[in-house]
Amino acid sequence: MIAIRVSGLSRVRAALGADYGPTIAVAAQAIAKQIEGELVAPPGPAKHPIQWTSPRQRRWWYAQRGDRGPYKRGESGGQDLLHSWSVARRGATGAVLGSRAGYAAYIHGSKLQQPMHRNTGWITDEQAIRKVVDSGAAKDLVVDAVMGALRRRGYRG
Repeated sequence: MIAIRVSGLSRVRAALGADYGPTIAVAAQAIAKQIEGELVAPPGPAKHPIQWTSPRQRRWWYAQRGDRGPYKRGESGGQDLLHSWSVARRGATGAVLGSRAGYAAYIHGSKLQQPMHRNTGWITDEQAIRKVVDSGAAKDLVVDAVMGALRRRGYRG
């Protein structure tokens, strides 16, 4: 989860009036899209040998592969991770980013990411959030949304 502190919030809320919630929600959705962009950036090639979490995990993976031959990235039984992400509004001012791919947490989850995915270079959800915040993009998106709403209300500044 990410929380953004807006200094002068009471003045912004008063200036935007009824536009406050929708404006902040737009900014939150834009931030979520930036985080999605970090998550879908494919890493380099797989690192070999694969670092399995356990022999059981290795056996399961090869058993479910069957006789399909060598694995190719993106081949996941109909669940395409790179195109599975979506952003939705949450509450009056929030947004949520989620994936329809059931295995996404094992690639991007900060608590569940498997060593093989970490070694290959997939970043976690927390790393993606940190990149967006540290780059200043999150702040810029909030400022742009607020300033755009203020300008639409006649503010000249």
